[in-house]
Amino acid sequence: MKVFMFYDTDITGWEEYDITGDDYRELMSTCCKYGKTMAFTIMAPDGISYVNELEKFAVDKEANIKEVSIRYGYPGQKFQPYVRYYRVCPELCELLTSMTDSIFKLLFGGGQTNPEDPTFYRADGSVFFSSVIHEGEITLYPREDEDVSNIVSKPHWTEKEV
Repeated sequence: MKVFMFYDTDITGWEEYDITGDDYRELMSTCCKYGKTMAFTIMAPDGISYVNELEKFAVDKEANIKEVSIRYGYPGQKFQPYVRYYRVCPELCELLTSMTDSIFKLLFGGGQTNPEDPTFYRADGSVFFSSVIHEGEITLYPREDEDVSNIVSKPHWTEKEV
């Protein structure tokens, strides 16, 4: 299986990369095309933008979904992060592209107040796209019949065999 990774920096940490504008919209559109359910990590619901707008798409986690989102927090933290699942539909996809114009702004911190770490799951519960935004990494897990060539042909994507 081929996996495609994108990092927000080069190996030295001096160069910074992002997926923005039309490239971001194309990435979200492709994730919506192949995804049935998506998830966000909610770090602090009182301070996060779009929580109310997202709630109308909220669904329970299906039994076939293996959670891959990372819940990071620290002992004694007032609020412990949680993962929330959403039904993928055209209205949700439109919201995703209106929330920000950059994949690495889907973050709660660094001046951003967005839900974090979008993950898209196929109907069978397998992962199509995952991210750890605060670490600056995103991953596509396309199957042979899922065309991501226009996305991964752009600079800074790396291909790995798993």
